[in-house]
Amino acid sequence: CGVPKAGTTTWVEGTLMKLTNHSNQSMDRVRDRIQFLHTYQIKDEETLRLILEGDPVSFVNVRHPFERLVSGYLMAKKHQDYVEKTFEQFILQDVLMKVKTTKDRLSFREMNSHFRPSNTYCAFCNIK
Repeated sequence: CGVPKAGTTTWVEGTLMKLTNHSNQSMDRVRDRIQFLHTYQIKDEETLRLILEGDPVSFVNVRHPFERLVSGYLMAKKHQDYVEKTFEQFILQDVLMKVKTTKDRLSFREMNSHFRPSNTYCAFCNIK
């Protein structure tokens, strides 16, 4: 599982792709990363079962929640209409307002993926 704004891209591009000789396949980093992730994704339950039977090591890269929010704000400010919005307005209007309307954990899927709590991405407790 990849948790947005937690360094996943750095791990994939900087470590995993190099370890598997998939780095620099083309001049398009985004396309290379997507192709890499597609190649190594778990495509069905049988594949997952076989992996789990092999006693795999799993890990997740996490980042302090406040750092994720700042990083998400800076990214949004760079790419979207947040130019006029202060960080405080961003937190109040775009993050906390969505959290207040969330009635249960399943509703976190409706939040912007960059601001959702890290524990809503994967079934961490189901994998050793």
